[in-house]
Amino acid sequence: HSTSPALSEKVEIIGASVSSSGVQATVLVPQGSSSVTIAALEVESTNGTLLCTASTSTTTVSPGTTTTITGSCSSGLPPVGTPVEVVVVTTSGVTASYQTTVS
Repeated sequence: HSTSPALSEKVEIIGASVSSSGVQATVLVPQGSSSVTIAALEVESTNGTLLCTASTSTTTVSPGTTTTITGSCSSGLPPVGTPVEVVVVTTSGVTASYQTTVS
């Protein structure tokens, strides 16, 4: 799902992984969107509870391109095999999520 407080900004996660070694999300900004600056990478339980905010550097993604965002969670991750949501948040508050399992 995605929300659009900034209507010109669109972002999708096309792949993600979560493990003890880190969190990774491949982010796509579709053509027609403005450039998007990713401010946060989060891991949530499937009921929406925030498990961790991965430390990551701010990354700007241009329309029509994909970028892989990586970060690390020092604690808060559930056991291997648990379904989780990886969420990216832009500086404008637009979010996108992707469901995966802890590996």
